[in-house]
Amino acid sequence: MKYYAFIYRTLIIMTIGSLMLQGCKKGENNDDDGSSGEFELVGYTVQDGVDTEGNPKKRVTFQLSGTENLHIAFFSGDIGGNYEYRDGRVQKLEELNLSFESNCSNGTANGPQGCGVDVFSIMASTDFNGGDEEADIRTATWVNITDRFTISPFETGTSVYHASGVANIADLTSEGQPLYLAARHITYNQIDNGLYSAFRVRNWAMSGGMAGEEPIVLSTTVGEAGFRKVEIGNFNGTGRNPINATLITLRGNHGSDETLLRAQTECWAIAAPITMTDISIEADLPLRVKQSHQPAVKTFAFNYNGPGEYNAVFVLSKDDGSGESVAKHVTIVIPE
Repeated sequence: MKYYAFIYRTLIIMTIGSLMLQGCKKGENNDDDGSSGEFELVGYTVQDGVDTEGNPKKRVTFQLSGTENLHIAFFSGDIGGNYEYRDGRVQKLEELNLSFESNCSNGTANGPQGCGVDVFSIMASTDFNGGDEEADIRTATWVNITDRFTISPFETGTSVYHASGVANIADLTSEGQPLYLAARHITYNQIDNGLYSAFRVRNWAMSGGMAGEEPIVLSTTVGEAGFRKVEIGNFNGTGRNPINATLITLRGNHGSDETLLRAQTECWAIAAPITMTDISIEADLPLRVKQSHQPAVKTFAFNYNGPGEYNAVFVLSKDDGSGESVAKHVTIVIPE
């Protein structure tokens, strides 16, 4: 995973006097058994600096004492150097956003063939097998999520579309399981219930986002979402429910054939599955200040990406760093 550095520009020099720190054993709270000797962070200063590529940084220089015979590692608290992530972490999906536009027209504004949820629905499933038969649809568990969106009321023509609003549907996902989304349209017996209503859907936009990351655009159009159709019932011809790169059109039968007009038909426009998984992030690693056999050091410097408050941690041990250790925490404040 890439980490992107933030670039800041202001210059402030700050000095801090004598500063005593609380310590805790690794895995324990606020206990120091003295194995760190008399290590002390005397203070730190902040000044303007640049990295090797010329990017502006805030250079923090720590003044240290009592470092002899200690192995010292340093977690800066900046990106990629967080002590709390020393054992790695899992980045979870926080957002899976869906929006679209719809138009309902052709039938009647009211009644069973209108623009309600009994006619047009947005459906979701994590156990659909991806098949093309009615049995594949029926054996899956589908959740009706239409109420999360604004659906078009009845329009007298096909030119006016209504925005659905944006809904976060991340709660519908299951780790490692494909999520299928579908637009379902049902036409009831038209002899008894009146002329069918036609639904049109466009601008199918989806994006997904992990914690702390910019959203990833998954689709902006019907074509990019990979829609296909499963028709159920006796349709008069194959062109009643066309799907192209920009538009889904869902309709019932038409004509004078009473058998076809009495038939209940159903069409599912199903998008390509989306599989979202949590991402395991490797452990943040510390910088080595010194090894136990090396001479004592009095200063240590680190280039921070910019202003902010950072939880810096010095990890101390008597050996090569693999044995029992003590963590010394300090809050570093770098002003604008």
